[in-house]
Amino acid sequence: MFTNGNNSENLIKLKRIAAFLTSLGLIGISIWFSQLGFGIQSQDKYLWVGWFLGIVVTVMELVFNTSVQKLNPTLVAVGVMAYIYGMWTNVSGLGDILPNVPFAIIVGLFVEVVPEPLFAWSIGVHDGGDVLGNIGDLFGFGNSQPKQTIPARSFRSETDATPIPFKSPYPSNMPKKNKKLASHIFNDKYTDRFKKN
Repeated sequence: MFTNGNNSENLIKLKRIAAFLTSLGLIGISIWFSQLGFGIQSQDKYLWVGWFLGIVVTVMELVFNTSVQKLNPTLVAVGVMAYIYGMWTNVSGLGDILPNVPFAIIVGLFVEVVPEPLFAWSIGVHDGGDVLGNIGDLFGFGNSQPKQTIPARSFRSETDATPIPFKSPYPSNMPKKNKKLASHIFNDKYTDRFKKN
């Protein structure tokens, strides 16, 4: 018998699987319209360029779905351009096949904005970024937390940057044995060599 906890976990798993498959389908549609938007006319010789550029647009959108504070300005700018381009190609492509232009705009924006955060949620990635939140952060009304000052780090691991308290190799309160210092230098076997007979 399943308990409520197991049912809840199973439901979350099903939601994640459904979200993963849905996001892949939406990413495929978005890549399709992106490659059409590049308008590369070729008889199979350069057709791959349009597909590759469509994939690049999608990858840049995935990268942009990271907290803005974790991205450099170039990745932020290219991410915004990728979304603008993707929205334009989706809306224009869907406008050709849907009779209602406002509906084509809504569906085009939906197909462009939903897949990346849905994909990230489906695989359990929560690094604080999404399209609308990041754009809001760029204009000062997003949902990001205030920046915390993080000490500059090199290529070392995080543990290397953590200060280790200093421990003297010669503590002032060393234990004593038989009124002698507890050290191999002062033990009887060593000092007996220097005693006069």
